[in-house]
Amino acid sequence: TGANRAFPYVSDTEIDNLIETHSPKLFHLVHGPNFGTCVQALILLFQLYSTRMSLSDRYYRALYSTLLKPEVVKSNKSPLFLSVLFKSLKADVSKVRVATFLNRLIQIASEAKPNFACGALLLVSETLKHFPAVWAYVNESASTKETFRDVNEDSDESEGEGKGQEEDEEDNDDDDGDDDDDDDEASEGMKKKLKTEAKLEQGGPKGYDMLKRDPQHSGMEESCFWELALLSKHFHPSTSVMARTLLAGTHIVYNGDPLKDLNVVNFLSKFVQKKPKSVSSKFSHKSDQKKDDEGTTSV
Repeated sequence: TGANRAFPYVSDTEIDNLIETHSPKLFHLVHGPNFGTCVQALILLFQLYSTRMSLSDRYYRALYSTLLKPEVVKSNKSPLFLSVLFKSLKADVSKVRVATFLNRLIQIASEAKPNFACGALLLVSETLKHFPAVWAYVNESASTKETFRDVNEDSDESEGEGKGQEEDEEDNDDDDGDDDDDDDEASEGMKKKLKTEAKLEQGGPKGYDMLKRDPQHSGMEESCFWELALLSKHFHPSTSVMARTLLAGTHIVYNGDPLKDLNVVNFLSKFVQKKPKSVSSKFSHKSDQKKDDEGTTSV
C-alpha cells in the first residue's frame, strides 16, 4: 500500500527503469498464495503500465488467472480487486479479451454469494457502457449449435437392399478381384490418416476453452454469455432482476454498493429493526362495533 501511495510522486524518467527491474518480482507476487498481496501488486502494475498508455499482454494474463482464485468471492479485498479489474478492462483495446474477462466473471458469479453476484453484474453493466460492441455476446446465441436430424426408415431399407445386392455381386466375382479390393482399402486408410493429420495441424475443432491461459485465444468469438440465463433464475431477487435487465438489453441502475448492501448482516438487520405490523383495521372495527352493541343492549 505504501508503494502505491508513493508512486504518483515518481518522476517520469525513472518509470521505465522501475518497470524493467521490479515488474518480474511483482508478477511473482501476483501468482503467490496471499490474495491481499496479489491485489496490491496488481494495482501497482496497473499504475506502472498505465504510464505507457498501454497494458501488456502479460499483465492481462496475470489478471485473468487471478479470477480463478477462490479468495476472489470471499476476501475483504474483493472490492479492491473488482476496482482494478474494471479500470483494466476500460483501458483494454481488444473486444474479445474484454468479453472473455466478463464471461469468466459471470461464471464465478453464478457460484458466488448474492452480494458478489450483484457486484459482478453491475461491473458487467458498467463495462458494456464503454464497449457497446460486447452487447453482441449478450443478445446473440452461440454460433456453433448441434443439429440432429431424424433418419427416414425408407432410406434405411433402400440402403440395406443396395448393400445386399452389392454383397451378392461381390460373391460372384472371381478371386482375382481380391487383390484390387486390398489396394482400395489401403488407399482409403491412407486418405483417412492424411485427413486426421491435416486436422491436427489446423489445431483441431475450434470453440470456447475456459482453461486457456491467454484470454485472447480462448475462442470467445464462438460463445456467448449464456450464464446470464442461469443467473436470471437465481433465488435472490436482486440477482435475478439484474441478470434479467442485462438480458433485456438495458443497463443496470444501482446507486449503492451491492457488496455491502446485499450481504447477510444487512439483510438480517432489516428484519431486526423492522417494526411489527399492526392489527388489520377490519378486525379492529368489527371488535369496536361488537363492544358498542353490547353496551347499548345492556343499557
